Amino acid sequence: MKERWSRWTQRLSPPGYPVERETGGVAVAASVMVLIHLVQFLFRMQEELRWLYDEMGRLIPGAVMAPFSQVTAGYIPAWGVLTLACLALGVVRYTYYYQGSRSIYLMRRLPDRWELWRRTLGWPLVLAVLLALLAAVLLGAFRLGYLWTVPAEAMAE
Repeated sequence: MKERWSRWTQRLSPPGYPVERETGGVAVAASVMVLIHLVQFLFRMQEELRWLYDEMGRLIPGAVMAPFSQVTAGYIPAWGVLTLACLALGVVRYTYYYQGSRSIYLMRRLPDRWELWRRTLGWPLVLAVLLALLAAVLLGAFRLGYLWTVPAEAMAE
């Protein structure tokens, strides 16, 4: 399985390109983003829920929880920046062909005219889609947590 994965990633990368290091860097960045947003969401939820209850722990009549979009403000743009950074790796991969004996001219003369673009943009596109899916799953988990913790009487319209 690992060998098949390695062959697949190498087919989507320039010859000799350190795809493992690139993928590891994206994985670390995504992990840091998940942790930051998880902590940020938990702190914002705690702060907003605190205003719903009095000192005895009873729900204050008429208290309304902040909308979900306000609790998760800044979440989607941050993931968008990381996804765009993945796509920018295509530029790095394209310039990789200009280093040393790696000839961009050879890649342009290959019989399959899409080989250069597949090796330049293939893996960054896969990473960008995976990051978008991760962001959507995380946002869905946050939404479930929001719906689970906020009392129905205090839901924002």
